[in-house]
Amino acid sequence: MSGNSGTIELKLDAPQYLFSTPAGHRLARSILRPQLPYDPHDPQLEGICKAVDGTNIMVLTPTGSGKTGYLTIYMLLMISLAANPELVAPSTKKVLQNPVMVFPTNGVEKEMELEFKSHGLKALAINANIVSAAQLCGEDLWVTAQVDVLMLCLSPE
Repeated sequence: MSGNSGTIELKLDAPQYLFSTPAGHRLARSILRPQLPYDPHDPQLEGICKAVDGTNIMVLTPTGSGKTGYLTIYMLLMISLAANPELVAPSTKKVLQNPVMVFPTNGVEKEMELEFKSHGLKALAINANIVSAAQLCGEDLWVTAQVDVLMLCLSPE
């Protein structure tokens, strides 16, 4: 882990492996397919491979067309690469630890938490209502978020 940057760096001396290639897409699909109940759609795979290579992406698609899949399969791929750096030698991919996702309204972050958990990702939704309910039960969600969560799903409401 590098300093306080919140990333894990996978380093080997050589040019960086690129996922934004036909071979990279095949490798990503072979890593992801056993972890998912579906085969990733080609646009999802293309987008996450660009993201893994460090290119920012913006996805504009209709409701129910797989936007959540972009986040889910990106995280599953990055976790697999961090756990198995030999999959792509050499690798210099940076894996964010505890990424934060901010959703525009209450409720969406809870739905996303459940979706991520259904794929084995440790997620936690936090908004004012959830924090208040947890406090009534004696739980400090910010402590929970520090020790047992991979992804934070937040709402400003």
